Parts: sequence; C-alpha cells; structure tokens
Amino acid sequence: MIERVGIVGGSVAGLSLALELQRRGIAARVYERSAGLLAHQGAGLMLARPIVERLGLAGARSVRRRLSLGPAGQVLWRQAVEKHAVGWSEVIGALRAQVEGIGLYEQCSVSAVGADPPRVHTARFGTETFDLVVGADGIGSVVRAAVDPGFEACYLGYVAVRGLIARRQLPSALPAVIDSLFDDAMAKVLLGGAHVTLYGLPGGDEPLNWMWYLNLPSGDLPGLLTDAQGIAHRWSLPAGTLPAATEARLRAMADERLPDWLAALVDSTETLFLQPVYAGFAQQMVAPGLVLVGDAAHLAVPHVGGGVTLALQDTLALAEAVAQTGAGLEERLSRWEAARLRANTPRLEFAVRLGLSLQSKGKDWTGWGAADFERWWSHILEDAPDDASR
Repeated sequence: MIERVGIVGGSVAGLSLALELQRRGIAARVYERSAGLLAHQGAGLMLARPIVERLGLAGARSVRRRLSLGPAGQVLWRQAVEKHAVGWSEVIGALRAQVEGIGLYEQCSVSAVGADPPRVHTARFGTETFDLVVGADGIGSVVRAAVDPGFEACYLGYVAVRGLIARRQLPSALPAVIDSLFDDAMAKVLLGGAHVTLYGLPGGDEPLNWMWYLNLPSGDLPGLLTDAQGIAHRWSLPAGTLPAATEARLRAMADERLPDWLAALVDSTETLFLQPVYAGFAQQMVAPGLVLVGDAAHLAVPHVGGGVTLALQDTLALAEAVAQTGAGLEERLSRWEAARLRANTPRLEFAVRLGLSLQSKGKDWTGWGAADFERWWSHILEDAPDDASR
C-alpha cells in the first residue's frame, strides 16, 4: 500500500498531484527549487472549461472566437472555439489555496533521486525515502534522467518572444480588431514564416498577452539565453532576466520583421520573456519506484494550451492508479503509463504539426479563402484528439 509519495517540482503538476493524493488519504512531500507563486514562469494560458472548473478559476475570461489575421490586422478566417483565458499566477494561486497542510518545501532543490528504495536527496534534508517518487519538475527534469536517460529534446527551429502589456498602455497604432481580444476573441496574426498570438487576460489592468514566434537557428540560442547576470540557461529566460542588449536586439528584430503595429506593440511592452520551442516525449514514464508527469514526461509545444491540461490529466489519473487496490503497484502504473501515452502523444504531435506549419515560409495567407483554411486545418487535425479543434 502506498502511504507516502515524494514529488519533485511544486508547479502545476506537482501541486495538483499532491492535492489529488491528499484527497485519497495519501501523504505527499513536495520539493520546489524556487520560491513564491512561480509567477515569473508564465504569462497567460488558454484552458478548456473542465480544467477551469476543476481549478475553481471563476475569473477566467471566456473565448468563443479564434481570428486569423493578416499582416495589416485584417480578418482572414474565423473559427468557433471554447476556451478560457487566465493568468499563470491565478492557476498557481488556485492550486496553492487548495493544498494547505501539504508538505511543500520551497527553495529546496533535489540534486538526485534513486529507485531502490525510492528516494530523493537535497542539501537541506539529505536523503529521504518514499513509497514512490514522482518527477513533476518540468522541462529540465532531474527525475527524467533516471527514468529515461536517453531522452533528447528537439529544438523546432523557433523561439517564443512573449510579453504582457496593460490595455491602457497599448499603442494607438493597433487595428480596431484588437478591442475584440478583451471581449470573446483571441487572434493569430499569420505572417508567412512567423506568427503572433494575442489575447486579453482578466484582471484590473486587462493585460494583453502576446507571443511572437520567431524562426532562429540553434546557433543563436546560447547568446540569447544568457541572462543579465551572465548565467547561461538552456530552456528559457523569464521576465526580468533578459540583459538590456538582448532585449534591444529582439526589439530591433521586431522593427525589421513585423508589421508596424506589431512592432509598436513589442516596443511598448516593458519586459520580455524568451522561450525556445522544444518538442520531446519520454519513451517511458515509469521506472521502478519512479514516475514522470507533465512537462517532465512530454514537452508541450505552446500552441494548443496543452501543458497545464496534460499535467492535470496526468496527475488525476496517476492519483487514481496509486490509490487503487487489487493489482500490484507495478501493474497499475504500467496501465496508467500506457493510457497516458495513448492520450498525450496525438495531442502533442498535433501541436508540433500546427507550429511547424505556422512557421513554414512560402504561404501567402492573405490570398486564402475560407475553403483554403478549412482544408489546411483538416490536414493539421489528422489523427488529433476530438477536442483539438476547439
């Protein structure tokens, strides 16, 4: 019987798993290397209604239309969607509010894990043993190295430059359609070899969340991912950590490559994020005594809101499998792994197809009619989950 679980990572996957285990009478200890609400890790998210309801995010903004825009801001295509826009900090805050009594240890980095018995090692507590150790420690997972040492992340050839800007601070040059992004719409600006995603978030400042997907060779990444303190990062640079020279370079690239109104948006945004886009699937999510969930198991390409959704689905199903009786734990985890791979892989492959298509050069989107978009979308949806188009 499982009585005590160690969870490496205290973001969405780790906190949600701790909560689900607690509801089933299983004690969890969560180790998080950062401190606070981790608000620096993300800006805005698009979530499906079941996820919003599960988290109790009453303030999320309902989105019913996805607009594909041309370079001048003209509407090229409209799609009906069922999404909810919410800030990352609200998601983390909602989870934090529900996990009172959980052993959550911040600024406590796990340096190593082991499997016989399941254990974690930290400088703060030394080596501690558990009935099961779960890696919920994201894209740079320490636990994944023990579960799937052959894992390799694949850089998809582009980065996401991201920003948040209050509605009152938006430049006057923006097209009128931007007003709908604070109502019931979101938008993708199709630029032929690049695209920009835009949507408004709830809150007093009504911030506009934007992501500019920019094709860059892998050789440019080391220079771009060195922070203001001279520390090299592999996966991302959160807001507030970019050197002034890097921000200036990105703004100059925006002036050169984006339509004037989008360049003005980038220039008016005070602080930028930077995230290279990677894809990758762990070949296995389970090893003796160890399990992977969320981004530790599968790198979610940021085009379909899959990261948080898949993390929550992983953890709910895992908590159910751990709490079951009858079959042995190894068999229960094996069934859980097979089910999650079946569910996750098509969604992640869909996201990769979509991103690469949006970033590929040679498309003159402005010459497309509704039938052209429908044919393209049907091809992108091939083998995708039933709810992917929503």
